Amino acid sequence: MRVGHLSTKSFWVRTKILVAVFLVLSAIAAPVSSVLAATSASANSLQMSADSSATGWYRDEPLLSPAKVKSGDFGELFDTQLDGQVYAQPLVSQPTVLTVTENDNAYGINSKNGEIDWQDNFGPSADPLSQIGCGDLGTTLGITGTPVIDPTTDIAYFVAARGTGASGSTQWFMEAVNAQTGAKAPGWPSGGVQIQGSADNDSATVFNGQYELQRPGLVLVDGVVYAAFGSLCDDGNWEGWLVGVSESSASITTMWSTEEFVPDTGFEQPGSGIWQSGSPPVVNSQGDIFVSTGNGDDPSDPLQGNDANADTYGEAVIELSTSDGVLRPIDFFIAADANDLNKQDGDLGSGAPVALPTSMGTQKEPNVMLVDGKQGILYILNQNDLGGYQEGPNDTDAVPSEVGPDGPVWGKPTVWPGNGGYVYISTAGTASFDPNGGSLNAFKRTVGSNGFVSFKLAAATVTSGNTFGYGSGSPIVTSDGSKPGSALVWIIHAIGPSGLDSELQAYNPIPTPKHSLDEVWNSATFTSTLFSQPDVDDGRIYVGTKDQTLLGFGALASKTPALTGRDVNFPATTVSQTVTENATFTTLAHTTVSSFTVSGNYTIGAPNTTLPASLSPGQTISIPVTFTPTSLGTNQGTLTANIIGADSELALTGQGETPTASFTISPSEANFPPQLIGGQSSKPIPITFTNVSSSPINITGFDFPISPFSVSNPPVDQTIQPNGGSITFKIVFTPPSSSGDFVHLFDSVVTLQTNVGNFGVAIAGSADAPANISTTPDVLNFGKVAIGSSATLHFDLGDQGGLPLLLIRSTPPRTNGFSAMTNPFAQLAKAAPPHTIAANTSVQETVRFSPTTIGRVTSTWLLEGNDGNGIQKVVLTGIGYGRH
Repeated sequence: MRVGHLSTKSFWVRTKILVAVFLVLSAIAAPVSSVLAATSASANSLQMSADSSATGWYRDEPLLSPAKVKSGDFGELFDTQLDGQVYAQPLVSQPTVLTVTENDNAYGINSKNGEIDWQDNFGPSADPLSQIGCGDLGTTLGITGTPVIDPTTDIAYFVAARGTGASGSTQWFMEAVNAQTGAKAPGWPSGGVQIQGSADNDSATVFNGQYELQRPGLVLVDGVVYAAFGSLCDDGNWEGWLVGVSESSASITTMWSTEEFVPDTGFEQPGSGIWQSGSPPVVNSQGDIFVSTGNGDDPSDPLQGNDANADTYGEAVIELSTSDGVLRPIDFFIAADANDLNKQDGDLGSGAPVALPTSMGTQKEPNVMLVDGKQGILYILNQNDLGGYQEGPNDTDAVPSEVGPDGPVWGKPTVWPGNGGYVYISTAGTASFDPNGGSLNAFKRTVGSNGFVSFKLAAATVTSGNTFGYGSGSPIVTSDGSKPGSALVWIIHAIGPSGLDSELQAYNPIPTPKHSLDEVWNSATFTSTLFSQPDVDDGRIYVGTKDQTLLGFGALASKTPALTGRDVNFPATTVSQTVTENATFTTLAHTTVSSFTVSGNYTIGAPNTTLPASLSPGQTISIPVTFTPTSLGTNQGTLTANIIGADSELALTGQGETPTASFTISPSEANFPPQLIGGQSSKPIPITFTNVSSSPINITGFDFPISPFSVSNPPVDQTIQPNGGSITFKIVFTPPSSSGDFVHLFDSVVTLQTNVGNFGVAIAGSADAPANISTTPDVLNFGKVAIGSSATLHFDLGDQGGLPLLLIRSTPPRTNGFSAMTNPFAQLAKAAPPHTIAANTSVQETVRFSPTTIGRVTSTWLLEGNDGNGIQKVVLTGIGYGRH
């Protein structure tokens, strides 16, 4: 380990063959972004690498404990065929896995069984191979960067490449769809938002989609989706870009380029691309975005990270502010030997930044950031002061610590805060840029006497002969919180850039005494795409492949049980009396029965063999089961033989009856939900009469209900057999027309006449005026508010109609200092059904105005319900002034 100093001499020795070997490989880079708010793994996985810090730590996965994964009952659940290679990490918004492909297809796939629920094409895909001779991703270029899903709306955003420019040239479009249905987001333009225009920081720098690639995961910050771009094969006129697109206005809000006032670039020329081997940017709690760049122009002299005159950002980690809606760099770190890295295609930007959890920081250095690149040096950065360029002694790096080199990196560190703190990094070489000699390395967190965090190489799989090839992805970590013994490290292990014979593998996170990592599970082989990462949610792992498939892994369904038997049906029994039957199991394989359990209105006695009972194939074991019904009608239960392996179950069914002739009626009354005045007939309600006695019952007549109720299949005179015989008819409610928007309540009764008496069913329904969304007031005027201060106002979001209103859209203010303090979707989450406002009720919404500029500013809050009245607008206005 070296602190605060970087020698370039050994780097030259290790990497002098880099240009010849990796010129094309580095060009596969190009970024996207990630999400602001961290998501719980079991609740959903809505952004790349688990959270806004890009830790790759999925902390709520107790179903993926090492014991369960190693049990033998963990494996492949499904292999779903898609159209197109999958470079992006799948995302999960339960019950859907969102998967996108290089043929510009997006899929909503059932997270449990792999069935395709919806799919859509956003092409035609681009063909950079024929256009510019770049075949990094094959002959088709579609959706490469990982999408992001807004947790408040369930809208998924992704960027699609299309060959729709002049002569088939490549253009880029941001799309927005509902993650559950694939439907286009409300207000989003058909065909998406085209990525085009000039850089905010240099109007002469113009985005040229023909030579750009959108590779990193997307991020969502304050209602703006950010996508990063780098080069396609380092060809043509290209730069690194970070572009923001507004959710509410469906338009570009900001475009920032890593290169300013630089002549046209070309093949093998630096452009400071943001590609990060597909990994996402980091977003901190202030909404600042951190990205890394590859080969590019660098400062000619040492420069502080917060120098406002900085305009060259090659081989850098850059912090960009999003506070006023326009991207502005506010800090940076540039490797001290950036010029040498440029010469050898040793870009830092093959790696991506990661922010450590605060639990892994110290009081002196609470906010730690890590980044690694092709040089193989792990830079430990201070997020609050990245370090600038050559600001250390003798023009070295002014960073808290540097570790390595330990092999070149295409990806990012992955974090495990448990067991004292580790990070895991996959490399594509050890002492050189050998593409097939890499390793999965574990670094242990340490704290120096100066209070700064550092890391020590604690394990490398290469020490046990387990090497990783170029193209292996960044790992992820699953755990049950920070509990020791609950974590696993998962990685897509490639043996080379073709991706052939790759495996998904799981490792124990704690180094062995021989400084390696123990592999505890692996999948069957498949073909992987370069640098791909698996995703995880609710105990299942998802992998997109070059084979054009989505693989799902998890706990397998129970294996064939070692016992079998027949379900037990009991004779009809009077309520509170008992009857006993024997249940018998036959063994199919050597097994041991440890116990029996029973559910329902059933009890068990002693089996005919002492427990635990070791049984050979063909032997039987019996146990008496007693049925004591407590209710009329069907009583169901389950008898379980608990054995080693998969348990065996038998169904128990009995009928509770009354000693005198009688019916059970289900449902006992017919209550229709509110209907629209003059609307269509409601869904019929079936009414079932069941004879729960040992005697037949004769139907002798039927009394119909009065209008607006009717019976679609009235019963005829007949005999209902004893012990479960039944008859069913359906009641229909047809709301009347009315000229008045007021509630109409209706009730009636239907009566079944029998030889043992008459049985009635009460009916009720209402016809109401339609729902009607309202906002009161619809203008909030904050008046004058001093810059640095804030004010709040409220409005009521309500339903002035007669039927419940379903809220389908809320686009709160995010510009000009206005912000929403409430979220109607969250407020209505527990409504029945969710997100509905009851008739003639309302919820209060709160807006805060914190002006950042002098003068009058406006914004809007857009709301829409299912009442057909379209989008409602609450106008917000205020005046910012400066204190004197």
